[in-house]
This record gives sequence, structure tokens and C-alpha cells, in this order.
Amino acid sequence: LWCGFTLLKNLSSIQGLPDILTVFDKNAFYYLNHREEFVIWERWIQLILIGFIIYRTIQFIINSKHPILKPEIKLILTVLCVCSDVIWVSVPLIRPEALSGSLFLYLIVRLLFTEIITPKIASILLIIFILTFTQRLIFLFFGPFVVGTILIHLWQQKISWKTYSNYIGVVILALFALMPFIITDTFVVLKSFLGGVFTKINHDKMDTYFNMSYINNFVMEPINLIFSLFCVIGMWYLVK
Repeated sequence: LWCGFTLLKNLSSIQGLPDILTVFDKNAFYYLNHREEFVIWERWIQLILIGFIIYRTIQFIINSKHPILKPEIKLILTVLCVCSDVIWVSVPLIRPEALSGSLFLYLIVRLLFTEIITPKIASILLIIFILTFTQRLIFLFFGPFVVGTILIHLWQQKISWKTYSNYIGVVILALFALMPFIITDTFVVLKSFLGGVFTKINHDKMDTYFNMSYINNFVMEPINLIFSLFCVIGMWYLVK
């Protein structure tokens, strides 16, 4: 955004592509040498954005007319959204989990508790999903769930594929606009992402299919057993 503002401000002095790239280089150089100044602003902006996303999530839960959302369930979901430590712990660290986590939380709530997903809403949800995994590629594994849920909604409404295909172009443009490095550095992205996955998988191989060290540590904490009991009771009532 700042590079764009600088380009517009100095439009008369720009003669070609080298001048444009020089503007980007100077801004990048300034950023690298004044990181403390930018980190403070980044934390404030991230905190405001996440607060707004969580607010919209809670607002949607409260106003939703979905038959599953009873008042007590709305209260529980609201408390869980506000108290999500996975999101709030990442805010002061400028970690991608903060923005991507809050966006994904909003997306999941919209997918599960929207009564009718129209093609317009479907496109908005897909763009939110694109924003989510551009921040954290690990969320790409949820693609089948997100896309499948949207397609099921559209299929139930008997919406023609032609109507929905009008929005595909917008989604594709949004994807490449937010992740241009997919085109320019395809192999670097694959190496970074898949390489990281394989490294984590092979770092500490388990002797069995069960992570016994984790299970033993979990069982040794009495509070975990209490939480597990409540979890089983909650799943029983959910299925019931």
C-alpha cells in the first residue's frame, strides 16, 4: 500500500519499470532498517483486525437463526471464540496463526450455521478461505471440507453450475493477486511447504502407530482426564 502511494505521489518522475522497482527497493530497504517502528504498528493493526473479525464472528453467532444454535450453544461458542488462546497468543508475536486462525474460525462458523449459502455468499466464503491459507498454507488441507460444504449447499438449492461459474473468475483472480509467488516461485513454494511437512513427519519417528509418550504425559495430568470426561459427555449429547 505504501509503495502504491509513493508511486502515485512521484508519478511525474517515473519513466519506466526500473523507476518503479527502485521505489519498491527503497521501501524494502527502509523497512529492514526500521523494523522496530513497523513492528509496533503491525501489532496494533493486527490486534484491531483480529478484534474486528472475532466481533463479527460473535455477531453472526448471536444473530443466526439456524435451528442447531440454541441459546446455550450460542453462549458456549461465544465464550470459545473470545477465549481462543491459539489466536490471542499469536497476536503480539506477529505470527500468521493470529489472522489466519481468526479468519478460519469465522469461515467455519459461517459454513456450519448459515441456513442458505447463495452463490454470492459462496464466493465471499471462498475468498475468505483464500485469504486464510495465503497466511498459513496448512489450512489448505481443509480445502475439501470448505469447497465440499459449499457445493452441497448449492446442490441442495438446485443452483445451476453456469450461475456459480460466474464467480469462479473472481476467486481465481483473488488467489493469484494474494499469492503471486505461486506463479513466480512455484517450485520454491512446493519445496518450502512439502519439505517442511516431510521434515516434521520424519523428525521423531514413532515406534508404533500410537504416540505413547504423548498419551502417557496426557494421562499423568488429572485435569486432562476431567476434560476428557466432559468431552465424551459433550460428544454424546451432540450425537444424540
